[in-house]
Amino acid sequence: MRISTSGAFHQGLSLMLKLQSALDHTQRQITSARKHLTPAEDPFAAARSLNLRESMSRLEQFDRNATMATNRLAYEESALQSTSNTLQRVRELALQANNASQSDESRALIAAEMRQHVDALLQLANEKDGNGRYLFAGNRDATPPVAQNGAEFSYNGDQGQRMIRIGENRQVADGDPGNAVFFDIRNGNGAFSITAAAGNSGPALPGRAA
Repeated sequence: MRISTSGAFHQGLSLMLKLQSALDHTQRQITSARKHLTPAEDPFAAARSLNLRESMSRLEQFDRNATMATNRLAYEESALQSTSNTLQRVRELALQANNASQSDESRALIAAEMRQHVDALLQLANEKDGNGRYLFAGNRDATPPVAQNGAEFSYNGDQGQRMIRIGENRQVADGDPGNAVFFDIRNGNGAFSITAAAGNSGPALPGRAA
């Protein structure tokens, strides 16, 4: 079968265009670092790739959430540590003032220092995180949680805790409400209920044995 010069030219041109298209496709694969440039090339692989991207996106969001929760809890831990140190100093001052050897002048100085520590505790109760949100206001984190009116203190936040998802089936609270931290204080060591066993007519006294 004879092939005309024109036919041979067109065949050669068609082959060159196919090679050029294949080369262009390969170059785009290299540039994009993807084997399949369109979902139509491999629908099943495209579906798997989409699921993988969605999973990676969720993991990245969980990581951001965990970082946010860690940072906020670090602010709370620092505030609580400062609160503990301040209360320890107030306790020391109370014991010092209760000493009979103290003069009126020294007790006045102790009282002045105590008032400074009360102001410091109020500031700690109204501490903010790195984003300007109040740590101990519950869900009302745009409102200062603790207010002072003379010798009285009131809580203006709520009892909510913001739960942050850090995994598919795991959530953590990013803080504690101020009412639980600063106001719900138990008297003594809590409530005790003591009853004698049947047939026991002797006395029972709670406390440490001599």
